[in-house]
Formats: sequence, structure tokens, C-alpha cells
Amino acid sequence: MKILATVTTLIIILLCLAFYSFSMKNTTFTSVGIYDPGFEYAQNTKITLENVYVSWDDDPKKIKQTVEDVLAKNRTPILTIEPWQELRATPAAKKLLLDISFAKYDKTIEAACTTLAEINGEIILRWGHEMELKNDRYPWSNGDQTEYKNAYKRFADACRTKATTFKFMWSPAGDDGTEKYYPGDSYVDYIGLSLYSFEEWEIKNIGYHRSFDQIMEGKYNHVKTFNKPIIIAEMGVTGDDDSQKKWMNAFASSVSKYPLLTGVVYFNSKDVEGVWGKDISTPNWNISEKAIKPLLDISNLNK
Repeated sequence: MKILATVTTLIIILLCLAFYSFSMKNTTFTSVGIYDPGFEYAQNTKITLENVYVSWDDDPKKIKQTVEDVLAKNRTPILTIEPWQELRATPAAKKLLLDISFAKYDKTIEAACTTLAEINGEIILRWGHEMELKNDRYPWSNGDQTEYKNAYKRFADACRTKATTFKFMWSPAGDDGTEKYYPGDSYVDYIGLSLYSFEEWEIKNIGYHRSFDQIMEGKYNHVKTFNKPIIIAEMGVTGDDDSQKKWMNAFASSVSKYPLLTGVVYFNSKDVEGVWGKDISTPNWNISEKAIKPLLDISNLNK
């Protein structure tokens, strides 16, 4: 009887492992990316995406070099293009989106798109991200939904006249109201989300430290009806090596729950001071190779 019980237990364990392996191998998740201003992961060949940030009125040579540096690592650039307001435009920040629609930024858009069209290689353009945020971090966020959609389309249409190879990422944070800013299927190749686990902020504002699933489920539900490939364009978790790795392991075990999730870009940097609110420390998302390993391992299951 003891032998039979032991054999039965082993069979159950093997079946569980087989099911887990099958479910993980059949997830669409294959790509890991990085935002890495300190170049800590510049030589890591498991990383196939890289998020870089530019302002759309930066020197065209700078924009071009930024993208080409990513392509030189055999990575696909996710170029986050921030439409910062120009001094010559309407002073009121909330007029930015209308100014774009009324052609006041057409020269800026033309210059950026022309430069990008000169680059050989696939580029994912992520314009005006986190547009539904309720704070004043960006002049393009928390504005009128129609004005945002018109501005987004104006940028995309202008770039499409220069090249047909661009891919476009519509990238909300994934908060309530996200759906109202969707510009339409023909303008979206990927949906980007932002997902951060910041224990200090969560304890103060929610009362507990959330898991990946507790953050992701709501965000995913806001965008899954659009049936587009989803990339977490910004993800970070605070804490020491052990706590970060534990969180990443939990993430790894949850990937198969989100069939539209194709990749994650880790934000390997300290955040901007003050943006998380009064009396909150500035979160540091930097992660070690030990802690990020569960994420890197998942990306190679389907390869």
C-alpha cells in the first residue's frame, strides 16, 4: 500500500509538472525588454526589446542615434516619444492636444518622422503614453479623450507618409477610463501597459503590498477586448534582491493567465523624484541579474 501511495503521488506530481510546462510553452510571451540608462544589461542577449525615451523636438541626430544604438544590440526599439509642449505654443498645458490637432506642431512631427524613416530596422513608436493618468505629470494626460485620439492619429498619419514599416504602440497606464482613449484598431499594432509594484506607496494608499496578478488583472481587463498583442512597456518592483526575485517568480507563474501578453520591458532605473506623491520616497526599480532571472527564463520557453 505504501508503494502504491508513493507511486500515485509521483504520478500526480509529474502530471502537474507536465501541465505547468505545457501551459507555459503555449503562452504567447516570448520577449523581454529593458529600459537601461545605466547600460547594466547592454550585453545580455536574452533581451530583445529596449525602451528608450526622447522628446519629439529633440535634435533629429540625437533621436536617430538613440534608435540606432538599440538596433546595434540586435534589439527592437520601443521609442517612447514624449510630446512636450513648446514655448511658442499655447501656454496652457491643457491646450497641447488641441494645438497638435490645429497643426501648431506639424513641423515638429514632420522632422521627427522624417528622421525615423531614414533608419533601417523595425521601430515601435510609443507616442503620448499614460494619457489617462489623473495627475499633472504630463501635459498630454488627463485631457479630453477625443482631443487625445485626434492628436495621436495626426502623429501616426504623418509618420505613415514617410514609411510604412513603423509599428505603433498605444500605451495607457491601464487605469480606469483607459478604453475611452483608444484611437482605433488601424492605429494600434501593440498595446503597452505600465505596471509598478511599490510597497511603500501601496501600504500607504491601498493597505497592502499587491502581487503581480492583483495589479495586472484590472489593467488587462481594460484592454483585452481590443484583441491586440500586449506588452508591459514599463514594469518595476522595489525591494531587495530576495523580495524582487520572489515577486518575479510569482509573475513567472502567472504569465499563462494572460494570453495576449507577449512581452515585458523592465524599468531598470530610479524614478523621477516627487512623482509618487507627498511624503513618499522616490522608488528605485533597479534590479540585479539574480532577481530578474525568472523573467529572462520565461522569455526563452517558446524559442
